[in-house]
Amino acid sequence: MNIRAIHPWGLVLILLLTAFLYLPTLSQSFVSWDDEGHLTDNLQVRNFKLDNIKAIFASDVNRTYIPFTILSFAVEYHYFGYNPFNYHLDNLLLHLGVVALLYFLALRLGFSVLTTTFASLLFAIHPMHVESVAWVTQRKDVLYSFFYVLAIWQYVLYVQKKKITAYLFAFAFGMMSILSKPMALSLPLVLFLLDWFLKRRLSWRLILEKVPFVWIVFPIAWLTYAMNMRAIEPQFPQAIFTWAWCLVFYLAKFIFPSELLVLYQMPRPVSLHNPEFLSAIIFLSVLIFLLVRFRRNRILIFAFGYFFLSIFFLLRFDDQKDLTIVADRFMYLPSAGICIFFGWGVEYLLGLAAKNDRKIRLLILTGLVAIAFVLAVLTSSRVRLWGNEYLLWKQVAKRYQSAVAYSQLGNYFLKKDDFTKALENYQKAIAISPTYGKPYSNIGMVLVKTGDYAQAVNYFTRTIQLEPKGSGITFTNRGYAYMRLGRQADALADYDHAIAVDQRYLPAYLNRATLYKDQNNFARAM
Repeated sequence: MNIRAIHPWGLVLILLLTAFLYLPTLSQSFVSWDDEGHLTDNLQVRNFKLDNIKAIFASDVNRTYIPFTILSFAVEYHYFGYNPFNYHLDNLLLHLGVVALLYFLALRLGFSVLTTTFASLLFAIHPMHVESVAWVTQRKDVLYSFFYVLAIWQYVLYVQKKKITAYLFAFAFGMMSILSKPMALSLPLVLFLLDWFLKRRLSWRLILEKVPFVWIVFPIAWLTYAMNMRAIEPQFPQAIFTWAWCLVFYLAKFIFPSELLVLYQMPRPVSLHNPEFLSAIIFLSVLIFLLVRFRRNRILIFAFGYFFLSIFFLLRFDDQKDLTIVADRFMYLPSAGICIFFGWGVEYLLGLAAKNDRKIRLLILTGLVAIAFVLAVLTSSRVRLWGNEYLLWKQVAKRYQSAVAYSQLGNYFLKKDDFTKALENYQKAIAISPTYGKPYSNIGMVLVKTGDYAQAVNYFTRTIQLEPKGSGITFTNRGYAYMRLGRQADALADYDHAIAVDQRYLPAYLNRATLYKDQNNFARAM
């Protein structure tokens, strides 16, 4: 197939449809769910000087090393400030770029235009991908995916054309990908999978080709792993049930994308007596049987091999001390393999129908149009939901008894100065999880706004007791309450501690500057 001779009008229509579905994001704002820590309260984003750029590459955000993502925010802030339009637009453009790159990559791998078009359409408009595009914080998803696919594309060119420049580009794009998000850790394994798919024989040269990729990927990914390391004591067979449930969760949600949520909780109890775990084990057993039974089908093995290798590092054996055990965004790039498999399946069915009955072919096409329409409607609905934080978290609260969901609902009402409803939701969060620290800190903010600074200090202190490592936010807020009570020494100690915990947290500097100004220490204030 001559790729240059292809006129990708199908791709153009897919990109236009995708842009239309995501158009509402351009009028949406930031959300109170990590956008502060990554962007609006991140001091490093506000400085585009060389020293600060170096600091970006020498630090993490929320215990994750993503310097390229933070650098992209810094560039946007430098030119556009905190105008949400530009950040959402760039997320959308990156998503469209990933769609286009996957389209041409599939062609380069030898898939037909029909398979490629259906696969690209499914990837572009699948509602499970909305979280990665509509949430500004998840710039890391679309950014790492953009460079990841570029790296794969250049590697395939290197294999097919034997061009060393293509190999060097693959290496460079791979480095950019891992600097955007640690999920690029899977790149060397996927390159081995591509070798198999392209029918390269295993050799020392083939192995040595991957050494530079391992050299850049694993040390950087280790930084994030080390910062989040914890003692794991898996209990069997519960660990196996949990792992299987995580894997099947992604496939099930992708095939049946109903009730997508910003936050999921693992079902309880972790036992085969629980239908969710039993069905996961059965589903996984059937899948393994089919993969073994049809192991000679290279497309099937490639598609699920890509999915598994891409998401393997996110599959968990336990859910201890983690807020997010599974998430829609984790499926963003790993779903590309499943999309290709479904695209190939559509072409295969149409080919069978063409040999038998045109009416069946028409019926299949009608069904595909209906599926595409349903996916588009679900995606449109999900996109609009990300523009309404109340509905976004109310949806989670209806599904689970979630302390996080009620705490976020309280934040929504706090921003609107509806203190009664804010307190009501914070109290619900505490009732569900008395050891969850954030609702106490949020109640402290309500008390600060209502002028009860002494009681606010107690609630902030309770949060710090529950979360000994603390956070820049909690110490800054308690420092402000101390300052309003005239306890300047205590306030200064909290501001200093907040900055020690998070040197990028802007409000801590602003509040400390205000305290110095009140003390007529103008040099320190400046």
